[in-house]
Amino acid sequence: MTEQGITILNDVTLNSVSNDGNKPVITANGQNYTFDAVLYATGRKPNTANIGLENTDITTNERGAIVVNDTCESSVPSVYAVGDVNGGPQFTYISLDDFRIVFGALTGNGQYTLKDRKNIPYTTFLTPPLARVGLTEEDAINKGYTVKTKEMLVATMPRAHVNDYLKGAFKIVVNAENNLILGATLYSQGAEELINLIKMAMDNNIPYTYFKNQIFTHPTMVENLNDLCNF
Repeated sequence: MTEQGITILNDVTLNSVSNDGNKPVITANGQNYTFDAVLYATGRKPNTANIGLENTDITTNERGAIVVNDTCESSVPSVYAVGDVNGGPQFTYISLDDFRIVFGALTGNGQYTLKDRKNIPYTTFLTPPLARVGLTEEDAINKGYTVKTKEMLVATMPRAHVNDYLKGAFKIVVNAENNLILGATLYSQGAEELINLIKMAMDNNIPYTYFKNQIFTHPTMVENLNDLCNF
């Protein structure tokens, strides 16, 4: 965004919002900024209002999410809540995973539950996509891990030159004590696909060194995991 001429301000204290004719004016940190438009990003909450839950014994939390157990069952037996209404991550694929859990519980094969879910990847579909899973370097250090990391610019990757699109970077965060992957951030074309390989390695306790000598097709973006994990 900086390359596109966008100024990013962090740690801003918003003092006021007003209008100057048709232009919104924001006062922040004692300075006035005039814009064409202002977007308030206030987050989301479960859409459980006005559906009559107050007439039931179904329990909700302070944000209105339906409280569920490890099989997505609510406080009323045989009533299940899946997807955004149960307060979990608000992704379509989490709703699908909730379905797997409920289906297993209803068919008597309830071996997979919410407590078994781990390492949820996600992608913000920018141009190029930004995909993440696990901990950032800062998160890992704050949790007490001894970490080692490596970063690569997409501009150094052969496939990026084939695509003629050099924007982006890869970063991986590793537990220095056992070589297990703690997290990764991929900002590139194809990142929304590649992040799932990292997630599978994390789920199965596969060390980052596995990727170092893995054979991948060429020229592809995934082959750059060879170099990303060579440290």
